[in-house]
Amino acid sequence: MLLRQIIESDPSFRVVGTAADGEEACRIARALKPDLITMDLQMPGMDGFRATQRIMETRPIPILVVSSLVTPDETAFALRAMRAGAVAALPRPPGPGHPEAAARAAGLLDTLRAISRGDVARCLRSRGRKAAPRERPEVREGGSSRPGVVVIGASTGGPHVLADILAAVHPGFSIPLLIVQHITRGFAAGLRDWLDSVSALDVVMGSRGAPVRSGHVYLAPDDAHMGISPSGTIVLARGSPGDLHLPSVSFLFRSARTALGARVGAILLTGMGKDGAEELARLRHAGAPTVIQDRSSSVVWGMPGEANRLGAASLVLSPPEIVAWLHGLDTAP
Repeated sequence: MLLRQIIESDPSFRVVGTAADGEEACRIARALKPDLITMDLQMPGMDGFRATQRIMETRPIPILVVSSLVTPDETAFALRAMRAGAVAALPRPPGPGHPEAAARAAGLLDTLRAISRGDVARCLRSRGRKAAPRERPEVREGGSSRPGVVVIGASTGGPHVLADILAAVHPGFSIPLLIVQHITRGFAAGLRDWLDSVSALDVVMGSRGAPVRSGHVYLAPDDAHMGISPSGTIVLARGSPGDLHLPSVSFLFRSARTALGARVGAILLTGMGKDGAEELARLRHAGAPTVIQDRSSSVVWGMPGEANRLGAASLVLSPPEIVAWLHGLDTAP
C-alpha cells in the first residue's frame, strides 16, 4: 500500500497490479505486461530472487528491487538481485513520519522515472547477444597512441555493463582501468567482489597512494572521490556537503585530464543525471579518445545522452564494441 501510494503520487504512473508472492508476480507479469515492476525479496513461496530470474528469462521487464533487505549491512542481497536481472536495488521507503520518508520516496520516483524513459525492456532482451555490425556516422577517433589509463564512469544499470565488459576483456589486457560507479554507501565492496569474480583482471578497491599498475582494475570506494595523480598513484578525496555524487565521475575524469592530458581513454556508461558529461567533453577537446555507451543498450541514457548533446564522444558504442575498442587501445603504439 505504501509503495502504491508513493508511485501513484506521480500522475505519469499507474499501478496496474499487485502480487503477494513470486508465483503471482510471474503470472501477473505475463498477463498484464507492465512497463516496470517493483520487486520485494522476502515473500512466501517463490522469493524475489527466483521471481526476478524467471521473469527475465521469459519476457524481460525492467525490475527495480525495493526491499528492507537492501541495506549497507546486507549488500549481498542487493547484488544477488542485480545478478538475477534487476536493473537496480533500493531500500524500502519508510512510512509517514520518518525523517527520511520524503527523501527516500523522491529517490524511488526519480529512479522509476529514469528507467521508464528508455526502451529498457529491449535493452534487457538484447543483453548477452552478440552485437550485429552496423553503420556508424563519421567520428573523430581521438588520440591514436596507447593511453596511460582508461577511466570509466557509470550509474544506474552500470554494474551489469561493467560485469559484461570486464568478463570479456582478455587476460593480457595491460592498461589500468579506473572506475567510478554510483552506488549506495556500503555496497562498493560487494560490487568489487562481483566484478573480480567475472574478470580475468585483478579488481581492487582504490586506496590512497596506491600505485596504478598494469592489468588492474581500480574501483572507487563509496565514501570518497577517486582520481589519479601525475605520478601515477591513486588519489582519494573527501566529499563536501554540496556534492551531488560521492564518488563523482567528474572528479575522476578531471583528475585524469590534469594528470595525463590526452594520454587518457575515457568511457561514460549508462546512468541517471549528468555526472561526467562536461569533463568527458573537456577530455575530448584535449585530444583524448572518448566513448559513450549507445542508447539502445543503456538502461538510462542520462549521462551518456548529456555527453552526446555536448559533442563529448569520439565514438558511440555498445558494450561488446567497447571491449573491442579497449583491445584496440591496448595494441596501439
